[in-house]
Order: sequence, then C-alpha cells, then structure tokens
Amino acid sequence: MAGGIFSVNKKYFAYLGSYDAGMSEWGGENIEFSFRIWQCGGTIEVHPCSHVGHVYPRLPPYTRSKAVVNSVRAAEVWMDEYKEFYYHRNPNALLVRF
Repeated sequence: MAGGIFSVNKKYFAYLGSYDAGMSEWGGENIEFSFRIWQCGGTIEVHPCSHVGHVYPRLPPYTRSKAVVNSVRAAEVWMDEYKEFYYHRNPNALLVRF
C-alpha cells in the first residue's frame, strides 16, 4: 500500500493505534501500517475505480536512510522469522539499528 494514497476510517485508525510512534519522520509507515492491518485481522482493499490525487513535494521531506530505519523497524516488529527475506533483499538494512 502506498502511504500517500490510502484511506482508513478514523475510528479504526485510532483502534489500531494510529502510526507507530517509534518511526522516524517519513518513510516506511505505509509498510508498517499495512502489516498491522493485515496481522490484526483487518483487510486492505483495492478499489480500481477510485480516483486519488497526491501532491509530491519538490524535494523529499526525509532522507533515504530514515525510510530504511523505518522499514527495518517494521520488519523487526511484524515479520518474525520472515524478516530474513527482507534482509536478503536489502542487505544494507542489516547495518541499521532502530
């Protein structure tokens, strides 16, 4: 799920704990929240007839390293033994500590 183009009911968002306070700035929160929805019994639905707009800033408001820190956190918190697949695909993430 792309972080800039998802919609969620406000009460359900709060019920799931909203965004992880341990995340650093931007990047990776969409991965973490997707895992949380999926592993806590929710569903992620694709609505192909939806129209979504997203305004991108000229420069990203975060550094790539912050996004990697957040994705490592998501892998460590939600993926259990499957996080090894993440690290296999992203070997530089092994150097990250969150």
